[in-house]
Amino acid sequence: METVKPTSLQLLVGFAQLSLQGFGGVGGQARHFLVCDRRWMTEDEFVELAALCQALPGPNTGNLALMLGDRAAGLWGALCAMVGFAVPSTVLAILIAIGIGKISHFPRVAAVESAVVSAAAGLVIASGARIAQRLTGAPLLLVLVAAIVIAIDVAHVPLVVAVLIAVPVAMLLLRARPAR
Repeated sequence: METVKPTSLQLLVGFAQLSLQGFGGVGGQARHFLVCDRRWMTEDEFVELAALCQALPGPNTGNLALMLGDRAAGLWGALCAMVGFAVPSTVLAILIAIGIGKISHFPRVAAVESAVVSAAAGLVIASGARIAQRLTGAPLLLVLVAAIVIAIDVAHVPLVVAVLIAVPVAMLLLRARPAR
């Protein structure tokens, strides 16, 4: 399949469209959009970049936008792809939050909001439990996770501070752990 090299403007508009197609991530739509619809990359290129993006910190599709933008149009292309990917969905989320804030005093809206928060908390707890299962052979990491939760929830340590402290500690604990 022959690919098309996108311009910076095409990257901006294309990733803006992609960012507005999903809620909580557009990884599933990204392959179809980039490989089939736009033909900006081959299937093999997508698989290669997607695998790399999963290993990097941050949102996978955001990383993909950055790399594809850089490959297609250098620094300017990477910037356009990232702005296109991040700004529209962020603005939309802010507008929705403002709208909900304006009507949250209505009892039914407050009830729905409470239910959504409970469901989200349940998902976070389930994800945490699933991750913790993998740490059963690393009791010090479990202690670190518990300490982070207590620091954030009970001691009200800002998330950024907790992460900046916890990540290097976790890395040291993993490095000191005996090989299996």
